[in-house]
Amino acid sequence: MADYVSNKELFAEMCIYRAAYFEALEQNKPLPAVSDKIASAIDRIAHKLSNSWNFINYTFKDEMVGDAMLRCLIKAHKFDPTRSENPFAYFSQISWNCFIERIKIEQYETSVKAKYIKEKMSHEFVEHGTSLEGEDSSNSFVEFLKENDIFIDHIEEKKKNTIHESLRHKNKTEYIKKVEVYVEPEMDLTQFEE
Repeated sequence: MADYVSNKELFAEMCIYRAAYFEALEQNKPLPAVSDKIASAIDRIAHKLSNSWNFINYTFKDEMVGDAMLRCLIKAHKFDPTRSENPFAYFSQISWNCFIERIKIEQYETSVKAKYIKEKMSHEFVEHGTSLEGEDSSNSFVEFLKENDIFIDHIEEKKKNTIHESLRHKNKTEYIKKVEVYVEPEMDLTQFEE
């Protein structure tokens, strides 16, 4: 395969691998490993997806790619050629889901760190924060952390914001729904009387 992933070549390799996998499963033989072409395609899919604008600035990008490659290799035998002829989309979706899952895990870990640091900042940094000259040096560090929000408690932020930021309206003015009430005009009933 070239620098890109050819869907037709990958589909042919997946059909061969799937047939060998189920044949070994029926005969109680050791399960075959994926071919080098399939592994190379999975590697390129995961790395290219990690460079998309959604995931490029995360510091744990290597962990995301590793999780995606591992999950794709585990689930390679579940690709069904009778249902789809697009293994590229199959592996891309698995990679996407692994990236989202890794982001949630890292946000949770960051939230735990944020809670721990906030507890420690109020006690240890303030109480024991004097330098050799007697100046209060750690208070500037504590203030820096508070001003720059180095550690964000993502769990608390999610509780506050139930709507995802991308779905929130960008206009900051309040929306007021105007409801017009229909009032029937008064009719002179004397004109219908005879």
